[in-house]
Amino acid sequence: ADSVCSPSRAGLLTGRMPLRLGIYGDSPMLRNFAPFLPTGLPLAELTMAEMLKSAGYTTGFAGKWHLGLNKETNDDGAFLPYYHGFDEVGLTLPMGNLWTCDESLDHMPSGPSTETCYLYRNTTIIQQPIDHTNLTRRLVNDAQEFILRHHDDAGPFFYMLAFAHPHVALFAGDDFKGKSRRGPYGD
Repeated sequence: ADSVCSPSRAGLLTGRMPLRLGIYGDSPMLRNFAPFLPTGLPLAELTMAEMLKSAGYTTGFAGKWHLGLNKETNDDGAFLPYYHGFDEVGLTLPMGNLWTCDESLDHMPSGPSTETCYLYRNTTIIQQPIDHTNLTRRLVNDAQEFILRHHDDAGPFFYMLAFAHPHVALFAGDDFKGKSRRGPYGD
């Protein structure tokens, strides 16, 4: 659907072309939802999670969202996964990993930004800035816990796990850091 986050994720969740959703522009900055803009995946758009809920599924999400954050105020969370049909929302990076979230100090000598680097659980900020240590393991734990809670349910379930590694800032847990011949891209 697109080469950048917001339109690709919007297309995946709705089954619609990003252009038809109004998510387009000449540059990646115009096609991605920024934390300081009151924009996001339109709440009226039907998502895969909403469709599955209407068919009796229990739905869950964890990981990189990048489909908008706030609408009316700087903390209403109106575009977060919970408002797009996900019953249970684990750890969520509303904007993903940005250069401004780099904890290594290689790209941000002053350290990670508290304005763009935060971690939610459901609709509550639980970390600002994000501590990436074991973030991948924590996302997997959320998925495993959801599956364990619902594997014996009478109805089906759907869980979307979107890892946080599609681009920078790169990070690895202590068990993996420095272990790959590919450097930070393989760790």
